[in-house]
Amino acid sequence: MRSEYAVADFNTYDRRYHSTYNRKCFDGTITGVGKCVGYCEYNEHPGFINEALEKKHRCVEKNCSYSIPKQKNKVLGRA
Repeated sequence: MRSEYAVADFNTYDRRYHSTYNRKCFDGTITGVGKCVGYCEYNEHPGFINEALEKKHRCVEKNCSYSIPKQKNKVLGRA
């Protein structure tokens, strides 16, 4: 369940960094865009969520109201 106060989706935050491959995670580490699984909107530590942070904090799994999961890309022409 998403927070009623959420202002954007994952793609909105991703587009801010579109010119670079790297994304800053909420713990201060830097990761590649392909390893991002979500974004955290929490004011105290906003940033991307990579696979390692997701396993540690389980933000997406717990449906954290500050967590925005990355949407899966649909491959065109496939059933």
